[in-house]
Amino acid sequence: MMMRLCLSMLMIVMFCSIVGCTKKAKPRPVQPTKFELNETGPLVTEEVMFKQLEKRSVKADFNQDNLQDYAIIEEDESGVNQISIYLQRESRDLEKTYLQAGGIHQVGEYAISVIMAQDSGGGTDLGILYKYPGDIRELVHYRIEGDSIEEVMRSAP
Repeated sequence: MMMRLCLSMLMIVMFCSIVGCTKKAKPRPVQPTKFELNETGPLVTEEVMFKQLEKRSVKADFNQDNLQDYAIIEEDESGVNQISIYLQRESRDLEKTYLQAGGIHQVGEYAISVIMAQDSGGGTDLGILYKYPGDIRELVHYRIEGDSIEEVMRSAP
């Protein structure tokens, strides 16, 4: 009887190692590493912008024009988080206007936990902490220079 139980357990272990009885984590899709700032989005007024700023956001001079721009965590139509970049437009009017100029998004299921920005040496550094299913977190450092947003480093904290 004991021999039969041991033999059965050995067969289950062998079967599982061949077929794979344990649930394996799905590999995450390859993420895009470069985005563009295109001044083609909708123009919004300062009043609309302040409503947007109720969401999680950071300010910096993303296009190096000495005007204050914003990166805001927003949801797209399907409920997925993304970073939208709003560039302040130079204007002689009293009211400031902003142009949505692109954004940063990842492939797959994730949430954005933290966003940070710092102007530095002819560009802006943007740090984003992503949270993926299974409580996996990943910090991504982007560098924004001119109209290009490029990934500098991706690391799991």
